[in-house]
Amino acid sequence: MWKASKSIVYSDDGGFRRGLCMSYLRAVENREAACRIDLTPLAGVLLVLLALFMLAIPESKRLTGVHNGSYMESWGRIPPAIHLVLTRHDRMFWNREVVSTREVHARLIALGHQIRQPSLQVFADDDVAWDRLHRILVDADNQGVNTIDLMSDPDLEGYR
Repeated sequence: MWKASKSIVYSDDGGFRRGLCMSYLRAVENREAACRIDLTPLAGVLLVLLALFMLAIPESKRLTGVHNGSYMESWGRIPPAIHLVLTRHDRMFWNREVVSTREVHARLIALGHQIRQPSLQVFADDDVAWDRLHRILVDADNQGVNTIDLMSDPDLEGYR
């Protein structure tokens, strides 16, 4: 059993000293300490680290300019997000174009093979059957679409 105590008087080199100590007590024998660990140096180190972190906090708020233009220029721009809308009338729209379930599947396959994939934002009416929505989300995940956003937008008037 470990026991931490403060101001323990102990002897390690013939002299006595007060400090913070953790000792391991034997449970079987008459509760003598089997070993003692002096925690006083550890407490000092922790106080020094605390002081360093307190001094470093104001420095973290200073803005530092980072230029990573060569990487960003080589990467290029990410294409705009794709809007997939599911309506309560069993209609689906891919960027305002009416599509069938097979077309959505084919487009998800093509989207999953792109290197710079746009995010797929799925909008659904309140009354859409959950199994339809679930099938679309699982299909997009299975085809390797990296970013799938389930959006809640009550303004789907243009799609009805």
